[in-house]
Formats: sequence, structure tokens, C-alpha cells
Amino acid sequence: MATWLLMQTIYHGLTQKARECLNASAKGSFLELTIGKAEILLDKIVENQSWFQDEAQQCHQTEEIPEEVNALSAKLENLLHWIDQRAKFIEDQRAIETAYKY
Repeated sequence: MATWLLMQTIYHGLTQKARECLNASAKGSFLELTIGKAEILLDKIVENQSWFQDEAQQCHQTEEIPEEVNALSAKLENLLHWIDQRAKFIEDQRAIETAYKY
């Protein structure tokens, strides 16, 4: 599956409120970002989400993280993992092609 299609699928799987937050974070429309900028934004969101979860656990807060945030975090982690795997696959393909040229 193409990266842009995966990002659209995840975006459209979000609730309206989560989409609004993602668009606000993108300073416009998330879907209009380039793949590179979208990846950077998603990385930042995941980093901040994990920081929030770590801080919440350390402070022993009784408030639970909303289910919507947990779902978004899981989807973003899956997306980033898929992107990393895809990048490694492409690198491997290029290395093989280079090896056969010589």
C-alpha cells in the first residue's frame, strides 16, 4: 500500500475531533502535507504522546487517557513502523540493484 494511501486511511479512520486536532497541528489540512512533512508531524505527535503517558504514570494521576487518544497513538505507531519497514525495503532493493550492475 502506498504511504499516502495509508495516511489517508488512518486520517479518515479518526473521529472528527481527532481530525480537527491533526489539521490544527498541520496548520491547515493534514492531507495536503507532503509525505515527509506528514511523517515529521506524526513523529512529533507520537513523541509527545509517549511523554504524556510517561508523565501521567510518574505522577500517579487517576485520570485516564481518553480512549480516542490511545487509538490515535496506536494508529500512528503502526503507520510509522510501516513507513520504516518500507524505507528499509527500498534501501535493500537499491543495494541489490547496485550490486548487480557491477
